[in-house]
Amino acid sequence: MKYLDFVRSLPCAACMAPAPSEAHHAIDVGLHPGMGRKASDIHAMPLCRVCHAKLHAGDARLHEAQAVWVLQTQNQAGGLLCVDSGKRGR
Repeated sequence: MKYLDFVRSLPCAACMAPAPSEAHHAIDVGLHPGMGRKASDIHAMPLCRVCHAKLHAGDARLHEAQAVWVLQTQNQAGGLLCVDSGKRGR
């Protein structure tokens, strides 16, 4: 299983809506490589369509929780990160 497929198989990190989720790449929390560039796939977290849209619309509560959700997602992935870490577009 590819890492982003795993992320999409999880419930929403924000509201716990059941999977499938969308894989959101963390933004503006110091985890991305620079302006206009998407964070690595290992900095993705599962969000339902509603929460994903809210985050991109500027919801401060969701934005502030991104780093915690990335770590939770990585912890759930376990060994999968060793096989597929950092690969883009999967």
